[in-house]
Amino acid sequence: MRTALNWALALTLALTLAGAAKAATWYVRPGGDGSGMSWTDALGSVQAAINSATASDEIWVASGTYNEAITMKSGIALYGGFSATETVRDQRDWVANETVLDASGKTERALSANEISRTVIDGLTITNSGPNTEEYYPERGGITLNGVASASIRNCRIFGHVAVIGAGVYCEDASATFINCAISDNLTQAFQGGGAGLYISHCSPTLIQCIISGNFAAGGGGGIYCVESSPKLRHCSIIDNYASSMYYPVRGGGIYCLDSSPMLTDCTVLGNSFDGFYFNGPSWPIIADCTVENNSGPGVSCYYGASPHLTNCTITSNFGGGVDSSYASSPSLSDCRISQNTAAFGGGIYISESSAALTNCAITGNIATVDGGGVYCYASSPTFTNCVIEGNQTDHHFGSGGGILCDRSSPTLTGCVIRSNTATFYGGGVSSGWSSSAVLIRCLISENFAFEGGGIDCGSSDVLINCAISGNRAGIGGAVYSYGSSAMFTNCTITNNRAELGGGGMSCESSPVPNFTNSILWNEGEELRGGSSFPQITYSAVEGGYPGLGNIDADPLFVDAANSDFRLSAGSPCIDAGTRVEVYDDLDGNPRPVDVLGRGHAGADAYDIGCYEFQLPSGDLSGDGFYDPLDLFIFQRDWMKDMGVGSPGFPLSRE
Repeated sequence: MRTALNWALALTLALTLAGAAKAATWYVRPGGDGSGMSWTDALGSVQAAINSATASDEIWVASGTYNEAITMKSGIALYGGFSATETVRDQRDWVANETVLDASGKTERALSANEISRTVIDGLTITNSGPNTEEYYPERGGITLNGVASASIRNCRIFGHVAVIGAGVYCEDASATFINCAISDNLTQAFQGGGAGLYISHCSPTLIQCIISGNFAAGGGGGIYCVESSPKLRHCSIIDNYASSMYYPVRGGGIYCLDSSPMLTDCTVLGNSFDGFYFNGPSWPIIADCTVENNSGPGVSCYYGASPHLTNCTITSNFGGGVDSSYASSPSLSDCRISQNTAAFGGGIYISESSAALTNCAITGNIATVDGGGVYCYASSPTFTNCVIEGNQTDHHFGSGGGILCDRSSPTLTGCVIRSNTATFYGGGVSSGWSSSAVLIRCLISENFAFEGGGIDCGSSDVLINCAISGNRAGIGGAVYSYGSSAMFTNCTITNNRAELGGGGMSCESSPVPNFTNSILWNEGEELRGGSSFPQITYSAVEGGYPGLGNIDADPLFVDAANSDFRLSAGSPCIDAGTRVEVYDDLDGNPRPVDVLGRGHAGADAYDIGCYEFQLPSGDLSGDGFYDPLDLFIFQRDWMKDMGVGSPGFPLSRE
């Protein structure tokens, strides 16, 4: 038994050594005419070395230019960047010793790999696949990978190729990894020719630390075109690529994805035309920690069912808007910064017939030349959670919705700040018109400006709950402008707003009219401006008074109105003066209602007026809203009761 085992081990070792012995290094240098077994006896053709090599062999190619088109074989590793003196591979320098594979005048692609496996291409400059006559254009470009298993392309420069599609790299049904490669200045010239840099079809290649730049596609995807693929890009730059056609509009100057779900991490998409990203069709791309900047088109476009998820991305200075979400797309963005973008509609983000979701995003400093400086919604129901919409503007003389414009839409905003936006006409912060029904919960709308409705221009049936609308300015309706709106304001604080022509708090025209409950309207100048219509107000504090059940005309006694702290001080008449509503927290997220002893309504009816519910201070044992000697007395009494002692001054009974 032991003898048989020893023979088996010996046979295995012999086969292993025999396999290792077969691996060879082949040498190629310009003008070589030898056997290829050393630098001094080198071959002069790369293809000749490939033809001679077998699986696991390496081919070392010295610097120089080789005018040929090559076809790879399985298991071959092709290395460039040698000075023809090296004895180990690590001695080479592919930057100083440029090795050029030049396919000028050839009818084949510069480098083809078809139905093979385990191939390596490292340290080569691959160029000039293209027409050898004025009429002939190769279907595919510089590097073609078709049905390849495990291809590794490293430290390569791929440029100057012309083809119908995939001029730089054509990758179909292939498993490939590109590391530290530059794919640049390639051209697709035929009608609808896409993917000038890379054309990726039905596969999932990986690109790491690659630069894709200066490519021009006559169809979509100047830099990259993906079809039913899921490429992964890490630390890559997609810069100054172009997609254009004289016959029809094309998209995706940087990346065009058709029914594809790429994953990009820490990438830069810069200066492309048209679009940085264009996602078309059902897909779920993941974009993380990326910068999308200065593209002459939307930074990110999502169409026809595309559902990309963007996390911690910066989308800035794009000249077609930051994000375009249209036709049943549903992008989600979290922790993103959308700033300094410009478009006709929706400088920051344009949402049409879609359902975008944004969480913890900042939409700042964007410009719409018509409407919707920060956000434009058409026939959509987007959600915004804990977002900041600030410093956006419209430039058109009838421009509306400095922060956000809603057109036949029902957006929901929760915990958002809408601040310092400007519209030339309606709705400095929010313009909710044309059959829209915006819902705003726990939002701050402040320091916005418009001719009508500095804070908000109300739509058909908006709902605002626990919102603070303060410091806004307008010609008419400093805080709120309503024309035929039945908006509902519940537990809102509307204060310190101003209108030069009337209605510091609100201007109300036409029926139906808004309804205010448990709200504070305490503004500069004329509080309410109405033509033939006035709002319905109940259980609210209105400066100058207003008819309605439970209304009061008393200073709300804010904690620090001069510094925009509109919480209620302990002596506020608004404490427990509201009515029961189905609202269970306030603008700070604190619980409602809080029953303050001896004030207004009690128990479940003890709602405060305004967006903040007064919270009992720590140590207020009596529950009267103050920390005073009575609380010390109660503490001492309860302590002695717990200790089991009593005295005439501290009876054990609470009664």
